[in-house]
Amino acid sequence: MYEVNHEELKKLIEIHYKKKTPLFIYGSFGLGKSWVVRETAKKIAEEKGKKFIEWNKISAKEKQELTENMKGKFLFYDETASQILPEDLRGLPSFNNSHKEYVEWKPNLVFTAFSKPDADGIIFFDELNLASTLVTTSLFKVFQNKAVGEVSLNQEIGIIGAGNLHSDKSSVFDLPAPLRDRMSEVQLQVPSYEQFSNWCLKNRVDARIVAFINARKSIHHRVDEEGINKATTPRGMERLSHLIEGIQDHDEIRLIASSTVGEATALEFSKFLQMERKIDVEKILQNPKLIKELPERELDLRYSLLSSITAYYQSKKEKKARIEILKQVVVMCKYLETEFSVLLLRMLKGVDVDFFMREIQIIPEAKEIMKEYLNYLIDW
Repeated sequence: MYEVNHEELKKLIEIHYKKKTPLFIYGSFGLGKSWVVRETAKKIAEEKGKKFIEWNKISAKEKQELTENMKGKFLFYDETASQILPEDLRGLPSFNNSHKEYVEWKPNLVFTAFSKPDADGIIFFDELNLASTLVTTSLFKVFQNKAVGEVSLNQEIGIIGAGNLHSDKSSVFDLPAPLRDRMSEVQLQVPSYEQFSNWCLKNRVDARIVAFINARKSIHHRVDEEGINKATTPRGMERLSHLIEGIQDHDEIRLIASSTVGEATALEFSKFLQMERKIDVEKILQNPKLIKELPERELDLRYSLLSSITAYYQSKKEKKARIEILKQVVVMCKYLETEFSVLLLRMLKGVDVDFFMREIQIIPEAKEIMKEYLNYLIDW
């Protein structure tokens, strides 16, 4: 199976949408397959100047309105194939007609919307290789002819499928060969720690988790081959960030982490957080030369320093206070290795992108630093 990274997958989704060709995405759970499809759909909608609408997030009234008018709209329908029945695709028989000689089938409302002449969007079937045989058989017409039951969908829409891997102990089935032959196939790679760290920075994941990922490198994806212990995945890390927001108690964080990313990762994260107790952020900011006193072999201490400074910076709501910290950080970068300087600047940027980029470029002391690191800071 040909493997692609997240950026390559976005390009493939765009190409397959434009060429109106189905695409199936294999990949381990928790890597963000559905997230990539959704974000790419948003991008396509924006480029076409259409309003992006998620079917599963609108009211019954709004859904009814879409079946009558799809002009200027880009509809995204995310369906978990393992949870649907064949009749969800074919529709239900209608007995309210006067024609006794045949039965009319009323399709699912969303497919009525997608059948309109001005319909546009993407239908995404997730967990397709967990669906029943009857459902996968019913999907043949969807992937080949863009038809659901007796309803022909607009040929302009895109069809995407996704599923997990056998190696993940996900109880998946092999898709029928004729169905696989109706679509392109790729496998989404596990992101490197650099790729996931960059994603975390762009999406404001907790600084403690960003530092931890960089300190442990491969910790963001740890799957028990026996399927006994809780897996650690990028999705789990993102969820952990949300759950520990505003929480400082290490025991409470370990409790939350154990249920979110597994006991082993939670234990490592807890030990990493304990490094914060060895750091006096204000003292180091006022006298950056103290960095030289940090033991070179204790890399966790350095990464913990970065998250502590970021948290300290984030706690300051006044503009003057943040500018003062940025000035101190600029001086500090002279005593930090390049790897840590770049990561620290990117973490501070993630707190408030516009403010950081505006202020860092007008701080006189930052001119030399910006010449060296600007390319690392303007990629998002």
